[in-house]
Amino acid sequence: AGETGLLAREAKRLWRVNMPEMRQIFRADAMCKLMHEKFDATAAQLLDAVLAMQPPDLTHGAWPLPHSQEERGKPCTTPFTVEELVQECGPLLEGHEFESDRRQLVANYLDTMCNDPLCMMASPLNGKYMLNLAQMTAAIRQLALETAVLNRCGEAACRLFRLLLRFRANGGCPKIEDGVPRVYRLELKQLAELGLMPEKEARPLLWTLMSAGFASLQEVPRSVDHNPRTTCYLWYVDLPRAYRALEAQLLQTHARLATMLEAEQSKAGEQPTSSPPPPTRRSAMLEAALLRTSETLMLVRYV
Repeated sequence: AGETGLLAREAKRLWRVNMPEMRQIFRADAMCKLMHEKFDATAAQLLDAVLAMQPPDLTHGAWPLPHSQEERGKPCTTPFTVEELVQECGPLLEGHEFESDRRQLVANYLDTMCNDPLCMMASPLNGKYMLNLAQMTAAIRQLALETAVLNRCGEAACRLFRLLLRFRANGGCPKIEDGVPRVYRLELKQLAELGLMPEKEARPLLWTLMSAGFASLQEVPRSVDHNPRTTCYLWYVDLPRAYRALEAQLLQTHARLATMLEAEQSKAGEQPTSSPPPPTRRSAMLEAALLRTSETLMLVRYV
């Protein structure tokens, strides 16, 4: 009877995927990877320690900026001090014997990581530091977008794209105003001068960016008849639109890769063998490309 009741309870037990926890781990890994690529392994370990000091329910919502007016006035993270971070990073600082050396090392890293225009890890606040989750997640998404522009449109077009995004943002991410990234507009002549190229070369590159959905054009007429000769044309990047275009391209690429992989596996399975055929080199390359596309898609969607 006891075994029957145990089996009945096991049959009623249901399992489900903990998506908030998976997103939390994925975001933390993406931010630590960004710090490792931007600085070094020590910076990534310091960020990992800071994330471990945050409350566990921090990521059970959205890490980026809050949406309501009440939530904007509340801190999204718990402030921390250099001393708390030194205590949290005990094994990392074993090579430094004196406490003052450990504190100075952590303080130097924090100053460098807090003054970076693109991935500003934290902001100083009355002797403490406040973790900038929204800034780091925005940097991760923007770098993924810039990489996609580089691969699709070329280096010169990516240079113009970065100018539109970063020139008036001091090399960082556009500021967020009321939940929307600020838009910076530049004329063709300004872009050509900043990009160190003639206008006749910059113009087709901008049209390529616009056709791919990464850049937009605004017409500002100077006369009531909208004469093209007197109209000012301003180029800008609408980040939400650019992310939607990138997501659509990633989904198309994912579908094509999945179709090619399925065809390759079915082709290998048609061979008359007693055991399952080993994966071919082409199928391995397709699987790797599929995983990389899925990772980029998750960065754009969920970080």
